[in-house]
Amino acid sequence: MKLLYITYIDTKQKPTSGSSVRALKMLEAFRELGCEIMLLEGWNSKDGLEERRRNVRAMRERLKEERPDACYVEVPSGPLFCREDVLILKELRDKGIPLSIFYGDAFWKFPEFAGSEAIGGLKNRVKQKVVACMQRYDWGLYRKVATKIYFPSSTMAEHFDFASKGVSFPGTFSHPQYPSDKGSDVPMAVYVGGATYRYGAHLLLDAFDRVNSAGVRVRLTFICQDSAWQQLPFEYRAFEEKEWLFRLSASGDEALAPLYANADFACLPLRRNIYNDFAMPIKLFEYISYRKPIIATDCIEQAAFIAENGIGLVAPDTIEGYAGAILGFLDLGEAEKETLKRNLDASAERNTWRHRAQAVLDDFKIDELKSG
Repeated sequence: MKLLYITYIDTKQKPTSGSSVRALKMLEAFRELGCEIMLLEGWNSKDGLEERRRNVRAMRERLKEERPDACYVEVPSGPLFCREDVLILKELRDKGIPLSIFYGDAFWKFPEFAGSEAIGGLKNRVKQKVVACMQRYDWGLYRKVATKIYFPSSTMAEHFDFASKGVSFPGTFSHPQYPSDKGSDVPMAVYVGGATYRYGAHLLLDAFDRVNSAGVRVRLTFICQDSAWQQLPFEYRAFEEKEWLFRLSASGDEALAPLYANADFACLPLRRNIYNDFAMPIKLFEYISYRKPIIATDCIEQAAFIAENGIGLVAPDTIEGYAGAILGFLDLGEAEKETLKRNLDASAERNTWRHRAQAVLDDFKIDELKSG
C-alpha cells in the first residue's frame, strides 16, 4: 500500500511529548508492515510555520502526479496554524482518497482540565479562548474530510459525534535490556511523568511518605524534568531529603532502561476527572513494555485496562487508597507476582505499535470494499 502519512512533528528529532512519540512509533510501524510512505512532516508551530508551508506545498505538487492508496493523519494537540494544511486535507477528500485521523487531545472541549496555564491573567484567558475556537473549527474540518476517526479510548469517543469512529490505544515496544543493580532488598517503585497535580505527583509523594512513615519499606524513583520539579510546592520538594525518594531527570530508552530494571513496580497516579477518566496514557504502555506491574488510580479507562489484563492494582485517587495499594503490592506472594509477570508478557505481545498500525490498514481495506 502507498500511504500518505501526515504528521505535525519533525520525525528526525527526538520526541518531546506523548503525542510525538505516538506519531513516530506509528510511522515506524507502517514502514515495518511494508507500506510505501509518502511523508509530510514539519512542526505545527509559529517557529516552524514557514518550513511547514514549504513542506505542504511540495506535497500538494507531488499529489498532482502521484496518488496514494490512503492517507493517515496524526493531528496535532493544538490547532492547525498553517492554512495549507487545511487545503491539503480538503484536496484529499475531493480526490476520494480514504483518510483516517487519530484525534488524541481535546482540552478545548474540557477547558476546566487544561491545567494551571489556562487560568493565569486576562491575556492568557483570551488566548485560550481563541485557541479553543480554532480547535472547534479544526474538529469540524476533520469531520468533513475523514473516512474514519480514531480516539485513544471508547470513553473519549462517546464525547464526539462522527459516523465511523474507532479506538486506537498507544502501543508497546522493544527496549534495551539491563540487569537490576539496585543493591538492596528494599522494593523499588518507579514513576516517569509530569510533576503536577493532574498527573498525581502530590498524591504519589504523599502516599509514599505515609507508607514509609515508620521506616523505609519501599523506595521511589521519581523521574521528571528538573523545571517541573521546581514548580512543586516546597513541602513536596523537601521529600528529596527523605531516604525513600530518589529524584532525577532522564529521558529516552537508553537512559530509562537501567532505571526500570531496578524497579519492582511502576506508578500511574492520575487524578480523576472527566478528561483523565478517558485518558489512555502512553506511559501505561511504556510500563507494560518494561514488564512492570502497575499501581494506578481508578480513572475509568486505565483502571479497566489494568484490571482486564491482570497487570497491576487499582486504587482510589486518595492518599489512603494509593498507600493501601502500595502496601497490598508489597504483601503479594511469589505466585501472585509470577501471574502478573505472565500477564505483562502477554499484554506486551498483543499491544504493539505494529498491531495498532495493522488495525488501521485493515480498516482501510474494509472501507475500500464498502466503497467499491
